[in-house]
Amino acid sequence: MKPSTPGKQSACHPAVPVLPPPCQASLAPLAPQNLTSSPPNPPRPQPPPLPPPPRTVILSVIAGNVLFLDTVSRLRCSWLDFSPFLIAYLGQALHGPLSAAYHTFMCISPRVANTWRKLDLSFILVLNTCATYALSYFTFGFWASLAWTALVSLAAAQGIRNVLRLQPKQPLDRKKIVGMIGLTCMGYYIPVTFRGLASFAMTVSELPSGLLAGVAALYLARRTQSGIPPGRGVLSHTGGPPCCA
Repeated sequence: MKPSTPGKQSACHPAVPVLPPPCQASLAPLAPQNLTSSPPNPPRPQPPPLPPPPRTVILSVIAGNVLFLDTVSRLRCSWLDFSPFLIAYLGQALHGPLSAAYHTFMCISPRVANTWRKLDLSFILVLNTCATYALSYFTFGFWASLAWTALVSLAAAQGIRNVLRLQPKQPLDRKKIVGMIGLTCMGYYIPVTFRGLASFAMTVSELPSGLLAGVAALYLARRTQSGIPPGRGVLSHTGGPPCCA
């Protein structure tokens, strides 16, 4: 019986696979390698820095707290007469931090800016309503000032409804905003103006005597001026006092 040759199949012996010599595997060509490095990822854009906090608003909040504490320590009155001071303080204490936050965080994103914008505008109307009661109480009395404040609060509520509908990046309608805030400002402009006119009417009887005293003082000053060398008078901006003549 002849031995079977490798690679051929016989009835008694299966075919034996022929393996390549080791030198053939080592001589196989190498795949080219990518020696160039990939470019680095571009840096992500950084958000703009936050603006400095509004110093005037922060100072007004601090001053409001100091003045309120000083008022509380000095007042000796009933709670009803104290209510105008308390309502005015609450309006300022609520709106001040919200206004400072809006002007500080408005550059973060349109959504954040719109949220703080709506809070700022809404509490401007709340502040005007509080000021209406605070400045009309001692002019109109309790019940009349309460009714007047309720009327102003209706206009403020309608304004807040319009403010809450604002969308991000939506420009403000300046005429509507100014008209809305101006209408609620009339709530405390009217009692303050009425109070000033009433005070003027009470002192109008003393006006002639006040004018006469002013004319007399001006006459005496001019008479004194005429007896002093030029450039040394009371009414001169360059001269010294009369004792230097």
